[in-house]
Amino acid sequence: MRLSWRQVIPALLIGLLAGTGLCRARVWRLRHHGPTEERILAKFDRELKLDASQRDAVLAVLKAHREKLAALHQETKARFEAARAAMDADIEGILKPEQRERFAAMKKRWTRRMGGPPRESHD
Repeated sequence: MRLSWRQVIPALLIGLLAGTGLCRARVWRLRHHGPTEERILAKFDRELKLDASQRDAVLAVLKAHREKLAALHQETKARFEAARAAMDADIEGILKPEQRERFAAMKKRWTRRMGGPPRESHD
């Protein structure tokens, strides 16, 4: 059976859009839900071929360290955001008023692309 370009191109576009949607959904899920111990354990199990006692022990370790790692993540994130805000303020101090407006728009686009909360402007 021979296919025409009129049949092939829509099929390719549909496949591309579906693949993009699946990738974006996975990224969103990981950003908003993070890797759970069960997902991490499943990856370890696939890669390392753990036996039942190892799975139980690794899961216990992951759960034991969860709170400490989450606290460290929040602390690091807060410090990173403070450093980025200081950098933004320094850049804004160099810019002319119309450039500051464009810089604010740039930051909003970056934030939307990265899926995070809006960054504050330091006008």
